[in-house]
Amino acid sequence: MTAYIVVIDDLRSHPDAAVHLRTSAEAIAWLGAFDGEIDELWLDHDLGGEDTIRPVVHFIAERAFTGSPLSIKRIVVHTANPAGAAWITSDNVLNAHYQVVRGSLSQ
Repeated sequence: MTAYIVVIDDLRSHPDAAVHLRTSAEAIAWLGAFDGEIDELWLDHDLGGEDTIRPVVHFIAERAFTGSPLSIKRIVVHTANPAGAAWITSDNVLNAHYQVVRGSLSQ
């Protein structure tokens, strides 16, 4: 069975991804409406201009904290921004509910 991969990144794509989302607003809308299981959710921190992944991380964490966690097997943080990566991977709620790992996605 093929893994269901979702990528949130303004520039890069994953060759095996089922869905590519380019902005935080697009990602929150899609994640809020999706009712399936995500095998891998790939997160970039900087999404162009002033947009970042932070609203998405807050959305995922809030869902988990309130007892309605999204069905995500693994979150892969692939940002080139070291401070952004540290912020995502240190989120206590994400780490309590999901496997959060660092990864790499080429341009």
